[in-house]
Amino acid sequence: MNNDDDHVSFVFGAPHPHVEFDLDAIEAKPGEPIVLDMGEQTVDRLVVALDAVLDWLVPHRAKPQTVMVRACVLALFIRPDALGCKNQRELSRKLGVSQWAINRQVIEFRDKFNWIAPRMHGTLARKRMKKKRNER
Repeated sequence: MNNDDDHVSFVFGAPHPHVEFDLDAIEAKPGEPIVLDMGEQTVDRLVVALDAVLDWLVPHRAKPQTVMVRACVLALFIRPDALGCKNQRELSRKLGVSQWAINRQVIEFRDKFNWIAPRMHGTLARKRMKKKRNER
């Protein structure tokens, strides 16, 4: 072992060197507004994307249960570990709704945003979505 071993972490067997970083450089001072320097096009695209997700999440005249199911489906796509569910079946049991209700929301989200979460779909569904994406 050499002295550099103190400055390296091993994650899944791969070495990752530690890097000195000044956290004070990025922390906001009290009373100072946080300013993100993004280009104007990036902000516009972000606003359009967030608007589309919110439109899907809370459709016109939606019942509270529908919004709850959609929010949980969105969380399942993004961070399934936050819900404590591995798949759609576990989510339907946890929410006390039918598996059909969850599947319907997953399919609607997938079709609207053309986004596939590999852990949520079998190989056949991924092939269909890939074919559909290539046709566009």
